[in-house]
Amino acid sequence: MKRRHLTLVGLSRFVLLLVAAVLSMGSCTRAKPPRVKVGPDVQADVVVLFRPGASSQDINQFLEQAVFIGPADGEHWHRPGIQSILRVSVHGCQGYAISFHRGATGGQRDTIKNGIAASPIVVKVFEGMAPADIGPEQPCDVPA
Repeated sequence: MKRRHLTLVGLSRFVLLLVAAVLSMGSCTRAKPPRVKVGPDVQADVVVLFRPGASSQDINQFLEQAVFIGPADGEHWHRPGIQSILRVSVHGCQGYAISFHRGATGGQRDTIKNGIAASPIVVKVFEGMAPADIGPEQPCDVPA
């Protein structure tokens, strides 16, 4: 009888410890990161449009020089300050919509914008616009 009583006491202690462990795990969950909206109808910090006929190799070179650290066709990551990039097509023009992190410094933003401006395949740059809001009167033809 004594052995059965000890087993029940041990079992009840085990159950209490198990319940306490499960409850404590629920209180230690990590905060979910904020969701980032991406899409042609979402305002981007910078929308870049390329000249007609820009090759995949030209676009990869642009990405490597202005947007990525590392090769575009290999292991790479965004430059500091970039939160997201989205490949877009605006009225037949290929390009990218780039959004900065909220905490991106002015220097980080300037470095990225200077890299964009230095690219020979970039013909139009829009700031603070959604790609879908760029009208057809603003084509990506090479300026005369």
